[in-house]
Amino acid sequence: MFGGTRIASATVAALAMLTLTACSSFGPLADQPHPLASHEVDATSAVAWDDAANHAGTTQRVCGPLAGTGNSDNVFFLNLGAPYPDPARFQIVLWDVAPSDPIDVGKTVCATGPIKLYNGVPEIGLHSLELVEIEQ
Repeated sequence: MFGGTRIASATVAALAMLTLTACSSFGPLADQPHPLASHEVDATSAVAWDDAANHAGTTQRVCGPLAGTGNSDNVFFLNLGAPYPDPARFQIVLWDVAPSDPIDVGKTVCATGPIKLYNGVPEIGLHSLELVEIEQ
């Protein structure tokens, strides 16, 4: 499903920072405003990250604290609630896109989309950053 293997979390963290730094330094996103909606996030109107598995098969807005990021090939991961590889995490899977600026661990992140389970881990897969929000 992901087209590549998942990488150890220490390697993922280093690659994520390289990816984020590279994306913010040059390339098509460098001259554009940040594509993530950065504003006050109202997490009360969303499914909590730790309850998302109970909503698999439905389209929801899911919010939670960013616990870590990672990437593999053309896929970027935002792990909410718990870092990879903890199976209790919720993950936002960004296909062929990556945030152009680093996102601080602990920030509340929300995503809207269909919730699926991948190896028991609930996730929302997106091809656009427009459905991801981060708190200021």
